[in-house]
Amino acid sequence: MRPPAITREEGSRTKSSPIEGQRKAQYEEYDSEKKKNAEEIKRLKKEIKELSAAKPSEIDEELIKMSGLPIKELKEFLNKPPEEVERILDLKNMDLRKKLDLIKYEIFKKQEKILDITKQMEDFLMEMDQDAISKYSEPIQKEISRLENKIHLVNVNVLEMRHMQKKYVRIKQSLQEDSVYFESTLKKFEEDIAKQQTEIQRLQEVKDEAFTLRDKTRNALAKLEAEVIAEGIGREQELQDLRRKVEEGRAYLEKVERKLVPSVKTLAREESDDADRLVETEDLAAKEAIEKSLSKLKHVTGAKDEMDVIRKFKTQNETKDRLVKLKETVEKEKRDLEKRKESLESELEALKFAQVKEKEQNEEELEKLKNSIVKKKSEKIRLESEFENDEKQLNDIIEFFYDLCKLMKGFEDTPAPERNEDEEIPELIETVEIKIAALMKYVEDNGILDEMLTDEMLEENLGIEEPFDKKGEGEKEADKTEITDVPTRTFLKRQSQLIVEAKTRKRGFNRDPIPGYK
Repeated sequence: MRPPAITREEGSRTKSSPIEGQRKAQYEEYDSEKKKNAEEIKRLKKEIKELSAAKPSEIDEELIKMSGLPIKELKEFLNKPPEEVERILDLKNMDLRKKLDLIKYEIFKKQEKILDITKQMEDFLMEMDQDAISKYSEPIQKEISRLENKIHLVNVNVLEMRHMQKKYVRIKQSLQEDSVYFESTLKKFEEDIAKQQTEIQRLQEVKDEAFTLRDKTRNALAKLEAEVIAEGIGREQELQDLRRKVEEGRAYLEKVERKLVPSVKTLAREESDDADRLVETEDLAAKEAIEKSLSKLKHVTGAKDEMDVIRKFKTQNETKDRLVKLKETVEKEKRDLEKRKESLESELEALKFAQVKEKEQNEEELEKLKNSIVKKKSEKIRLESEFENDEKQLNDIIEFFYDLCKLMKGFEDTPAPERNEDEEIPELIETVEIKIAALMKYVEDNGILDEMLTDEMLEENLGIEEPFDKKGEGEKEADKTEITDVPTRTFLKRQSQLIVEAKTRKRGFNRDPIPGYK
């Protein structure tokens, strides 16, 4: 049978072999959880927008499930004002920061402990006889070098973690500054939008007033136009009546003239006076007709004399010209108002488009900030898992020292130390040094280092069935007198060869890196 130290070491290697696969599986699980969390955040954002207008009077079960908080704490948050909730969340944030500082302090203490262990191991190796150690403790040397490499990797990883922590703190500060800037910019944009809405309402009122004035002007112009048309029609009818009467008088005079022409030829002298009287009569009739027409015009227009009638006609012409000019002016103002309306509508559309675009940009920035927060949380989880792995490596180192003490308990009267979490590592190293010194003394006293190796002795030593550390307390004295029952240099060399062959088959002489940092 082989000593238990070899089986113990092989078991630890067997346990550490699937760590790579476990790490990949954990990363895949983290990615899937990250996607689920992103979808959940989007869904919660929509629900927050819907529920932000009014505070719910009752807590539904879906809100309790999505929040992940106890019902009592959630009710307290809902019943408190936002300032109180913000203060409570700030206090919780401070508690989490204190826990983070405590974790940093523990990492620092463990790092100092690891450095102290490394220094003590170096002092321990310098004090030992290198020639004697190389003959029978080659596996121990390799394991120590492997542990030193692991300790170095732990130190490097701790430095990397500190660097990453500082980097994330700077990123967090920059994100907080950006959030303040974006919040102030958003408020400014909201104020500008409110001002623009007020200006749009004012312009809309101006537009409505312009439309009302346009309608009133159109109605007034239509009334004036109808009155002018009616007056023109009346005047036209009066003129036609006057023309008809003048034509009738003219026809009557011509008829009278035709009747009087033969008598004039025969009785020229007698009728000459009558002709003069007739002409005078016609002139008087024409004057009477004209005076009658003027009197009718005076009656229609309400004028006092002929000059008043002429003045009224001129006034009507001037009124007509003014109405035409007023119509042209109103139409021009109408065109200007329509152009201004089109320009204001185009400006309104541009402002709406700019507002929508700015809103989309703000939503994108907010989404980026939330994604960065999710990434930081996942990074924090990853660092915590790495810290657990480092702590596990440190526990493996301590376990190795306990196994080493058990392996050498037959060479020294001091009993092997029991496993105790409160025991300091330097005390454990001192115990190992005492046992190794006892082993060296035992080997020198029995002359084992001076024995020559042969193939027959190798086969005989390999045939030992019971290890020295499995015997009872009553057989220790017999073991000291019988050299064949004590593990010799040959047996130790064979153990180291088996360990080297196992490493060659499994890892190809590569140092085992710390899990999670490959």
